[in-house]
Amino acid sequence: MDKALPILGIWIPSDDGDYYIRSTQFISNKPGYQFKPDGQFIQRQNVGWCGTPPITYGNYEGRWKVFDKTTLTVNGSNWRENYTKNLKYQFLTDDDNKVKFQWLD
Repeated sequence: MDKALPILGIWIPSDDGDYYIRSTQFISNKPGYQFKPDGQFIQRQNVGWCGTPPITYGNYEGRWKVFDKTTLTVNGSNWRENYTKNLKYQFLTDDDNKVKFQWLD
């Protein structure tokens, strides 16, 4: 983990979905986010409009940059849209291994 930018890495939902946990890899049947040091962003999410199981997940690439101390600006695309949005985050533990994300409009 990078102490200067602890958001770097792969994040997958907790079992209850209330927050995200740090991971070494994406899980095939779950969404997630990856923030790379070079500004690359990967969002793992549903590849289509239907949310009825079984859900197929795919990786969508984009870019991220720091907006402020707890917010990132993300440029990305998915099956539905191209977007530029701010993503707020809050770490829930002192070791920065649990985080809550909130997309802002």
